[in-house]
Amino acid sequence: MSIVWVFAVMALAVMLSFILTLLLGFEDIPVEEATAEARKHQSVQPTVAKEVSLN
Repeated sequence: MSIVWVFAVMALAVMLSFILTLLLGFEDIPVEEATAEARKHQSVQPTVAKEVSLN
């Protein structure tokens, strides 16, 4: 009978975690800002390298 309690508690924990996640919500990871920052740095570096090679 104790194994039944273990599985019941495990199932309850999984269901509660999903319900709490839906109720509380979760923050979106700001990927857009990181991508824009990386693109800005990526576009700057080739021009700097080009200027250095010209000098």
